[in-house]
Amino acid sequence: MHPEVTDVALIQCTSPFLKVRYLEELLEKFEPSTDCVFSVTGSYKLRWRRDASRRGAVVPVNFNPERRPRRQDWDGELLEAGMFYVARRELLLKGRFQNDRCQVVEIEPGDALEIDTVEDLELARVMDDLRNKR
Repeated sequence: MHPEVTDVALIQCTSPFLKVRYLEELLEKFEPSTDCVFSVTGSYKLRWRRDASRRGAVVPVNFNPERRPRRQDWDGELLEAGMFYVARRELLLKGRFQNDRCQVVEIEPGDALEIDTVEDLELARVMDDLRNKR
């Protein structure tokens, strides 16, 4: 890395619904006490995973089934959106892009689409067409 580089930003071209206001918020949050800023989106999905030790039975990941929350009764989770990242040089030289001094920019769920497959690209085109009709 060139010595004059102090910060590195990665803007993903696979996030077609990037808005200027998200980048403005990123810049506002990337203050001296912050090492990194990245995009997230909120989720209220109750997640499960297969447990190989229990013969593939599913177990809850982010909630207790005995006290199953209603969407209105919990804050949900933040999922990394992959739209953009910015980090300090020192952090990157440690081989990391994130640490416990990060800030996040919350992206609207409808803007958080990442194009990783042909189907994602088709969905982005449909979403863009719908947005342009408004």
